[in-house]
Amino acid sequence: AVVSTQSTGKKKIPLFTGEEIDIDLSHSDQDSPVIWLRVDPEMLWLCKIHVQMPDYMWHALLLHERDVVYQHIAAEMLVNFPTQKTISTLSTVIMDSKCFYKVRIRALHSLAACVSGNNDPTVNEDLLIGLFQKIYGSADNEKMPRMNNFSDFPQYFLQQAFMRAVGSVKDGAGMTTPKIVQFLFTQLYYNDNQSNEYDDSYLIVAIIDGLTSTIPMKVDLKAESVLGHVRQILPKIVALLNIDKKMPSYQQVVSSACLRFIAKLIRHGHIMDNLKDSSIFSAHLKRGQSLNVRCTAIQQLARFVKNENSERDLNTLLSLIEFDSSAMIRSYAVQQLYKLPLFTRHQDCLLNNLHLVQKLWRLLNDHVDLNLRCCLAQLYYTLYGRSTPACVPTNNCAVVIDLKGQTARTNMPGIPVPSAMRSFTAKFEDEKKYNSDDSSSSKKKKRHKSDF
Repeated sequence: AVVSTQSTGKKKIPLFTGEEIDIDLSHSDQDSPVIWLRVDPEMLWLCKIHVQMPDYMWHALLLHERDVVYQHIAAEMLVNFPTQKTISTLSTVIMDSKCFYKVRIRALHSLAACVSGNNDPTVNEDLLIGLFQKIYGSADNEKMPRMNNFSDFPQYFLQQAFMRAVGSVKDGAGMTTPKIVQFLFTQLYYNDNQSNEYDDSYLIVAIIDGLTSTIPMKVDLKAESVLGHVRQILPKIVALLNIDKKMPSYQQVVSSACLRFIAKLIRHGHIMDNLKDSSIFSAHLKRGQSLNVRCTAIQQLARFVKNENSERDLNTLLSLIEFDSSAMIRSYAVQQLYKLPLFTRHQDCLLNNLHLVQKLWRLLNDHVDLNLRCCLAQLYYTLYGRSTPACVPTNNCAVVIDLKGQTARTNMPGIPVPSAMRSFTAKFEDEKKYNSDDSSSSKKKKRHKSDF
């Protein structure tokens, strides 16, 4: 804790590092000598600590504290105080190149959250664009991006964070302004990496992710202008997707970002051409694509299955789970299906049918991959719980054990006998064979005694 006497104006305050700094105390509480608090600064307690302080304490902590962990916490907590003073403090930290870059990134996202939907007329939604142009704008024209130079890694990571933060800014109605969409498209169109010795794939991904965040969920008169700008970007996104096939980026991260952009447009009904179905994602499931692209395609197909009740896409995923040679892809496909459940228990849904029950039950009992079986058990429990699925005729479905013929079978075609039941019948056969051998040997002994 830093303690001061009751006074106003600026005063020199000693920090734990031995440094003395000037702190403005005009906004602090005159009845309290505490400027800010740090609980467990050595991080010796194995617990979560939640500290509640007034906004001026968080401002002072973020600006003047030298502990980056508590600076990060202060930047995160200031989201709860979307005032003009908070916006000024966060802007100061973002522009400070001496500040730790992760603190600047956290302050950037907090600033985007404070600006979004702020009813204060003095707060402009384009505040982040102005900050970006001051740091990364061209010397001749701030509105144009300068040529890429990633030699300064903190500035490189902050530049990526700017793209995503700017895309997340909304106005009071929850819509993105056309100026933000145009700004992100300018960054994508005029991105120049010729003289840079590092790859710019992740910067392109950050710009596309920012553009994905600008896609409106509903179409109305206010969203139509934004949607018009977004549709103009679609040819550029498709071009980047095709270029990434010829000259792949690292793990094809650009293709994954393009697929997420196209998927959101399709999901909200903003595409009315040949990209309006899920075939583009099914094409990226095949082997030869990177694991990153295949996982993105699986994730988007799982969303299509949930939102559109697409039985064709569900069968595609089930075939992938059954026959794909990659254990990671098989398990990931099942995980996406139970993270986004196809339906709730006892829900009347087109996908809630006997074919799905038979398929899951067969995969669950016949597959040898232990991790996959655990994921399938979780999926089955998520969909049906511990009770019999409603689509299964409980009066007629049973396992019939023929004790005389020493066999086990189900009375429904397509549902195999569980492996545990098969092992039980095999054990039963061994015991019966053993008993028959004992009985035959005892008869021989009895016959031998009578002959004697």
